[in-house]
Amino acid sequence: MMGEFIANNIVSVFFGLTTLITSVIALRYVKLEHRRKVERILGEGRRAGLFLSREAMIKYLLSMYDAAKEGDVIWAQCVRCTDFTPAVRSQILKAAGRGVRFQMIINKYSPSVGEFRALFEPIQTAELVEGTDNAISLQGLSEREVVIAFPGVDSYTAVLMRDRYFVLVVKAWFDKQFSQLKEPIGDFPL
Repeated sequence: MMGEFIANNIVSVFFGLTTLITSVIALRYVKLEHRRKVERILGEGRRAGLFLSREAMIKYLLSMYDAAKEGDVIWAQCVRCTDFTPAVRSQILKAAGRGVRFQMIINKYSPSVGEFRALFEPIQTAELVEGTDNAISLQGLSEREVVIAFPGVDSYTAVLMRDRYFVLVVKAWFDKQFSQLKEPIGDFPL
């Protein structure tokens, strides 16, 4: 009975399977195209840009390290302070070798705070302080640009700002936080 059905409908079965296979292939290509669009900067070359994935943002941060020159400061605040690839480590060391300084406010409560500290330990021009209320991740390059990340449970968004006045406002806030965390709180008797 089943064999007779297949024999009578072999052409229909063949075209049905072909349609199914080509639909799966087409769906895969659409998914890849979407991912490629998501992993690039929206608004590239403008005073503001948007990243819709962590991978796209990390790729941009690598180019930020490349663009940093002697005397520049890369300043950042991290929340999770984790997931640094060997490429990121390499770019940080290269930038430090060119005379780039680093100022970091790291999340004291991050489970990977030790690993993050170890990343910057060999860099003499790196200053790290621990924050207790890091709510947003950000990274800036001197007074030229800043990337602010807003990770979510099921999405990721980061904004790149190159507007000098906006960057100066964020940098002033960062500098105030950094200097407050750097200062000793005072002597406490035992």
